[in-house]
Amino acid sequence: MSWQLSVAILFVVLIAIIPVAVYFLDPKSLLILVTSYVIGWSVLILIALMGAFLLGLGVGHRAASKSDFSPFEVEMLKMKEEIKALKELVQRHNIHHSEGQQPKPAEEDRPRPAERPPEKPVMVEEEPEPRSPTAPGPEMTPVGKVRCSQCKTVIPLYSKKRPLEIKCTNCGKVGVLR
Repeated sequence: MSWQLSVAILFVVLIAIIPVAVYFLDPKSLLILVTSYVIGWSVLILIALMGAFLLGLGVGHRAASKSDFSPFEVEMLKMKEEIKALKELVQRHNIHHSEGQQPKPAEEDRPRPAERPPEKPVMVEEEPEPRSPTAPGPEMTPVGKVRCSQCKTVIPLYSKKRPLEIKCTNCGKVGVLR
């Protein structure tokens, strides 16, 4: 309201000054007066805009330089983890359901025996050589099956690793199982 009042007073004063200035000043002086007013107000507005821009940069930098997450960001990170856990649960359920087996509990759901340090050094076996997840190893049984989206061929899976790149044995289409 005060801004509107200030603009209204400024217009009333300008309207009152114009006839007086026209009557007492010659046209050359009047042109100089109007030109100086226009230039003065333009410079003043430009300086005010630059100040507002710099003030905005300062406030934005101050807000962005906080080291902690806001409560909203913390809540979003928690929700992301919950969604990831739910996706894994649904995927595990779908794999076991498609095989006709009861779902097995996840590693984190199983009770763990009391951990104690080993008395002797433990030998770690080397990992087997990587093989195709759709190619059976010696005495391997499939851990799952998928159907090719192009030719509908059933492809057995021999790995639980995800994401898993699969190539159809019939048509050769390559896809990713997530």
